[in-house]
Amino acid sequence: GARAYLEGELGQYFTVGAFNQLYMVSPAPAGKLAIFWMADDAWQQCFVAFDASNTETHNDIHLLKADCQPE
Repeated sequence: GARAYLEGELGQYFTVGAFNQLYMVSPAPAGKLAIFWMADDAWQQCFVAFDASNTETHNDIHLLKADCQPE
């Protein structure tokens, strides 16, 4: 599956799961993710900016929806 890396944190990644869902713990409420996956024997990538600072929480979990964009 695809891997998501927080900008500046390439040593740790989060796995993108079924239906393109990502569960992660971020040290900051806002940031940028780089998403990498293999397709046609080549690495592909896109980027997602996120900001959970003003979102509603459910059991201390922020639910965000974002589109991954080429940079």
